[in-house]
Amino acid sequence: DAAGCDTVTSERGRAKQMMAGVAKSRAPWLLFLHPEAELAPGWIGEARTFARRGPLRAAAVSFALDDDTLAARGYEWIVRQRGRFLKQPLGVQGLLISRAFYDALGGYHAGAAMEDFDLARRIRRHRLALLESRALVDAEAFRREGYLKRAARETWALVFGGRA
Repeated sequence: DAAGCDTVTSERGRAKQMMAGVAKSRAPWLLFLHPEAELAPGWIGEARTFARRGPLRAAAVSFALDDDTLAARGYEWIVRQRGRFLKQPLGVQGLLISRAFYDALGGYHAGAAMEDFDLARRIRRHRLALLESRALVDAEAFRREGYLKRAARETWALVFGGRA
């Protein structure tokens, strides 16, 4: 309420939930952020600078886990390399995108396997930037599944286009 936000309800499914939020939005820029991610201080200034570069672009923030183990640092490295070279950020990294560009791309597709990767593919590498600001992510689900297993599952989905 303090930030002027409304609560939106929708059917189950992350893509459907995000689509419902967009349908209610009146803003020229959209920020998709998973509930287990917390943006580090300073992200607003970097987002404003990015938005001034033009509307037909999108950006993800850097990824960090709230886990100091070697396995967590290795997983962060894998995510960083995938973001840097393949321009395929995790959905949990957040996505900053202009509403005009989101609409031109057709938005999230409710039936898409791994909707975040699907949208990133349609954004295209040259229009997707990685910001320096970090999203600090709760590592519990990553630890539970296992960092190596999760990295392998996501890589499989990226290479073969299936659900991870």
